[in-house]
Amino acid sequence: MFRIVCFAFAFFLCTRSFATDFRPHIQIICYAGEQRSEYSGVVFDEDETHYRILTCEHGTLQQDRSIIRLKAFVAPEEEQAISEIAVKAELLKHDRDIDIALMVMPKVDGVRIRPLKLADATLMAGTECVSYGYVNGKFIRNNVSTLTYNGKELIPNGFYMHTTNNGKNRLVASGDVISGMSGGALVYQSQIFGIQSSGVEKKRTISYCPSDVVWEFIGRSNGK
Repeated sequence: MFRIVCFAFAFFLCTRSFATDFRPHIQIICYAGEQRSEYSGVVFDEDETHYRILTCEHGTLQQDRSIIRLKAFVAPEEEQAISEIAVKAELLKHDRDIDIALMVMPKVDGVRIRPLKLADATLMAGTECVSYGYVNGKFIRNNVSTLTYNGKELIPNGFYMHTTNNGKNRLVASGDVISGMSGGALVYQSQIFGIQSSGVEKKRTISYCPSDVVWEFIGRSNGK
């Protein structure tokens, strides 16, 4: 049975048309009593009535019910929203070991989101890419470089990235570790290659759930 979850999403306006276009990168705000969690996510798929969203599991606070707020902005660099819409979302599934959550939200009249494709491949070490997310409502682009895929290669400062407790591979990149970026997408050539999980600030290393592990989680093998 689907679990209903409550989040707040902030979408940045890209262009103007009959329906407002929003970027697929979203901000999520989750409430659990007096607790508050702010993190990021990405729209990666859609059907006629819903958008599907990937994010990190650790930000959800294991909440069953909440409200989503969609925010529209005048331009990509603007920080002040010009409108806000409240909707509900459903948490379809989550996995703490790989730190992934899958959810859906209904389509809203006048709001259009162009999903980013989840990649069918993995990245080679040394690939320059971009990690997207939000910090205090501000849209952040974090330039990073992939280091290793499965923990078998040594990365800077003598740090090894291990697999998860259940043996699933991790993707590691070098770059600034920024709080609030968890759940955001690692993007290369307009495709999602990972969902951000955690980071080690002193070593400037960021851990992602790679796209092939995400495909396995959502029940399809590399998109096929």
